[in-house]
Amino acid sequence: MDIPGLTSPAACRTLAELAAAVPADQAVVEIGVFRGRSLCALAAGAAAGHGARVWGVDPWDLPGNEPPAYRGGSKRTRAARATFNAAATREAAGEAVAAAGLSDRVTLVRGFSTAVAAGWAGPPVGLLHVDGDHTAAGRDVAAWWPHVAEDAVIAVDDYSARFPAVVRDVDALAAGGMALQVRHGRLAILRRPA
Repeated sequence: MDIPGLTSPAACRTLAELAAAVPADQAVVEIGVFRGRSLCALAAGAAAGHGARVWGVDPWDLPGNEPPAYRGGSKRTRAARATFNAAATREAAGEAVAAAGLSDRVTLVRGFSTAVAAGWAGPPVGLLHVDGDHTAAGRDVAAWWPHVAEDAVIAVDDYSARFPAVVRDVDALAAGGMALQVRHGRLAILRRPA
């Protein structure tokens, strides 16, 4: 299924592989769902692996969700950014999950990442995929940190010079003792120490 999105097919395959390794009693959480492209990859990977449940967290069209302030990128990327906070984008994510046959494995949560983390009552998080506000990846990781299982993976998208705040936040995590690997030129993969 071809779901519109900005995550490359190669990165989606890597996310699916990471999700497949998450134990069934842990959660896979994605921050920043957009239209559901990487979310469906995560859910398909989890289903093919140990069967972990997947949550997708995005504020979509909630009041206060402003389009990203960063500029540049291709015409396609700029057009996508303009729809990040549209109700139609939220609906498209739900439709993508349903069309992929993953509705029984995915819970979509319309909310801001830090607020959802503050009220999290789900299982420990075995894989946290951060692809939300590119000026606050560190804030998202910090909010979810109490729920991240030992030896869990944190994947952060857009680790590149175009997004200096993402680089700063990922580098701070790595400096704090998390092993860092970069795949596909922009997907930072960190493992929480046991």
